[in-house]
Amino acid sequence: MKEIKAEDANLDKEVKEKTSDNAASTDGQHVVKMRKKLRSKKKKKVTDVKEVTAVTNVTDAKEITAVTDVTDVTNGATQETKQIKKKRKKGKKRKRTNSAGDPIDGMQSAEAQADIPKVGTDTQVNPQKAKGKKKKLKKSNDDKNTTDLVKAKGEEKIKQVNGEDIPMEAKGKKELEKVNDEAMPVKAKKKKKNRRKAKKAIQMDVKMAEQDEDDKASSKEKKINADRGTVDNPTDVPAASSEKQKEESKNKETKKNARRNSRKREQRKKKRQNKINSNNTEADGVQDLKVAEDDEPPVKKAKVVTSEPESPQPQKPKGEIGTPAKKKKKNKNKPINRAVSLNTAYSNLSNKNEIKKHWTEDGLPLKKDSGLEIIKKPFTCGYLPNFLENADLLKGIEEELKDIPPLKKNNDLYKFTQTPDLKATDKPHISSLRDFLYGDFRKWLTEVTGIPLNETVDMGSSTYQYTDVLLCHDDELEGRRIAYILYLVPPWEASDGGTLDLFDTDKNGQPKNIVRSLIPQWNAFAFFEVSPVSFHQVAEVLSKDKTRLSINGWFHGPPIDGPPKYDVPQRPFLHPKHVEEDVLYSWINPAYLEEKTQKTIRKKFRTDSEIELESFLTEEKYEELSAALMAQGLKWKSTGPANKNSYQTLLTNKHPDVLKECLSVLQSEAMFLILSQLTGLSLHKLAPPDSEPDSDEDDEKKEPNPRLRARVGRWGHGSYTLIRDSDAEEQESALDATLFLQVSDNWREDLGGYNSYISKDEDAELLSVLPRSNCFALVYRDAETLKFTKHINAGVLELKEEERHYIDINCKYYE
Repeated sequence: MKEIKAEDANLDKEVKEKTSDNAASTDGQHVVKMRKKLRSKKKKKVTDVKEVTAVTNVTDAKEITAVTDVTDVTNGATQETKQIKKKRKKGKKRKRTNSAGDPIDGMQSAEAQADIPKVGTDTQVNPQKAKGKKKKLKKSNDDKNTTDLVKAKGEEKIKQVNGEDIPMEAKGKKELEKVNDEAMPVKAKKKKKNRRKAKKAIQMDVKMAEQDEDDKASSKEKKINADRGTVDNPTDVPAASSEKQKEESKNKETKKNARRNSRKREQRKKKRQNKINSNNTEADGVQDLKVAEDDEPPVKKAKVVTSEPESPQPQKPKGEIGTPAKKKKKNKNKPINRAVSLNTAYSNLSNKNEIKKHWTEDGLPLKKDSGLEIIKKPFTCGYLPNFLENADLLKGIEEELKDIPPLKKNNDLYKFTQTPDLKATDKPHISSLRDFLYGDFRKWLTEVTGIPLNETVDMGSSTYQYTDVLLCHDDELEGRRIAYILYLVPPWEASDGGTLDLFDTDKNGQPKNIVRSLIPQWNAFAFFEVSPVSFHQVAEVLSKDKTRLSINGWFHGPPIDGPPKYDVPQRPFLHPKHVEEDVLYSWINPAYLEEKTQKTIRKKFRTDSEIELESFLTEEKYEELSAALMAQGLKWKSTGPANKNSYQTLLTNKHPDVLKECLSVLQSEAMFLILSQLTGLSLHKLAPPDSEPDSDEDDEKKEPNPRLRARVGRWGHGSYTLIRDSDAEEQESALDATLFLQVSDNWREDLGGYNSYISKDEDAELLSVLPRSNCFALVYRDAETLKFTKHINAGVLELKEEERHYIDINCKYYE
């Protein structure tokens, strides 16, 4: 202990010599600092630094705080005693030099010290304590050695590291920090306008924290120094007078208030401009120190110890400081393999040659236990179960199709929903299937069928639900050579409907009967050659809880020549005939024979070209006729062909007497006159003159040629008619008159069976007539207006047995 005290006395003596001319630096705390500094100059340079200061880089303020290792003062005294003892044993005395190696002739003046920017601390690096221990920040109360924290923008600042003054360059340039006696560049902060204002706010917070720390550290330092006996000679370090202390206290309070007011102004300004997350902003003010060489150990950041207790800080994400690390999204769903390939059972050379043989040559069909079929009658068709090797791809396609808005299709031929052409879709699974069909499978299909298919491929998706249907057609359109369907259905049975029905043909090449039906299966592929006899249909879906989903389209190739179109024979014309007046009055409701009523109806018909005459027949005759037509034993025959119509008609020679009488009334000359008076049409020579002539010229009147076609039909589940552009009956203007009989009051439009009139070029529905009992519907249509009867679906099966059918008598009257 004597040796330690002697050493302390020698150090105190040197301190006094150095500070004898500097009255401003004679307080007890400064003596302690000078003693520490002299001791640190005598120590060896330390190259392995494991902990350095934490630097808070505030760009706009150009302020860098060097935070060094200052441990507890009492523990420091013990370490200093051990260090002095080690030096005395070595017996060597080193010259007092600074970190640059220059001898120190005296202490820096107060003015020189004032140029060193400080943020609430005046500390030095203790090399002996820097190894493997946590560092604490000790605040200084030396106001004279502390300058303003923020200077004017762009002005050069000085930082002291290991006893050497290091200049710091202006904003945007690299800064230098002394680490292990070497000037190291500090990474400059990028210019970010949205962070400047927040950093200014941090600067104000730092200044306020420094002032508070200075006040607390001052009282603490004096107490500790007194306990250690550092102020041994009161004459060398005179205490400040009570008046001076009051003045200094007053100045401090004034500065403190000024800083607080300035801080509040900055905060108000910051709130008006923008709101910035304080946590991210504080992190943005911190810069990592660059290490001089890559093989040096990583530099740790020192903890900043304040008077406030430490609060646990959330762990910063790795990466750039102030930037939240991007979290990688984990795909919980197992990815589906999008590789598409044909089942090896079909791509195998021997199997492919066998399929080719049965497809291209006339002969027996091919059928295997696996379900593979090559059908030869009624036309060549292939059916490949387990079509794709990777069937899981279809699940992805099924999900992607849900994101594509479907288009509702509903006309005379079909009712279902369909997607637009999928050739341009960007859905990954659908695109994979498309590329496979357009590429590898098209080549396989060309080899098997012998048809030179080109690169044009149509691909869409169709969805059939309860009562949806696609009626009989042949798919013929220029360029189409192979039609295909890939099924994506749940477990399916024949009773669910939705089968692919194949029609045979009669001697005229018209569809006759369904001879084969293919039941849809998951991952099954059906394909057939498009030809004039490839008549097929998708049967109505009868299941209420299953959906028939498919990918379908056509492969294109060179067109083929087919036989001329067959025209179905037309019904013969009937000409007006005479009936007795009393017979006419017994059948027609007298209200429609009154002149006033006829005039009202005629006026409306000329405006709308259609009218429905309710209770047209007398009640007595209507009941008699209905009973006769519903009687058992009548011979009803199915009409056709299926690509034209499908309903039942009564054989001419089997008409009941009451029906014959009714038809004679509708064919009578008197009926032609009545209809002329109701509609204004020239169906009789005694018809009233047209009040709205087409021209003002006195042209000779055209002689009327009244005639009609008539038929009796029975309509039920599956009945329909299709539009026939080439039908001669549709090429002439006519008055379409339909008398409905025995229609249930529960019949609804969604069941079908209504007559629809559309424009020939636009496919837009102009009018629909729903069947109603004892209603005589009159519609005038020209050659540009087409008519069809909508397919009656399975919804009628929910009605009573006697309500599932109705009968109509249709007559077309020509002028």
